[in-house]
Amino acid sequence: MQELQTKMVDQLGKSQASSLDLQARVKLTSNQYESWDLQNQYSIDLSAAYDEHNTSVNDINKQDKNGNYEIADAQKLQELLNQAHELYEAQKFEITEKYSQKAKELAITQTSEQLSAYGTMFGGMADLVKGYAVNQVLPIKHY
Repeated sequence: MQELQTKMVDQLGKSQASSLDLQARVKLTSNQYESWDLQNQYSIDLSAAYDEHNTSVNDINKQDKNGNYEIADAQKLQELLNQAHELYEAQKFEITEKYSQKAKELAITQTSEQLSAYGTMFGGMADLVKGYAVNQVLPIKHY
């Protein structure tokens, strides 16, 4: 029964994520969408690391039907919990570093695209001004 509920929740989550992504694509500019999508992927990766950590902690803290820990040695139990926490912190750091780099690269790309668009726009304006100036020069009469 629990497995079926988990599957249904996963399907609902995917459906909601698809709907949210579609709305973002429609309502945001391409640059805004790229930034939003990067943040969204970062959140998904952090959430997956957190879920993995919780699963590890729950497995370590499993109890038998009498309420006793399956890992009877308290020191060993604490060591495993500490290792799980250290692994989670390392994963969070790695994910954050990865997405920080991606965010920097995205910002550079977006800035380059914007500067290129400005260059094209100003180049076109310069051509217009040049064309206008050439047409406005009065012919010089030679006597």
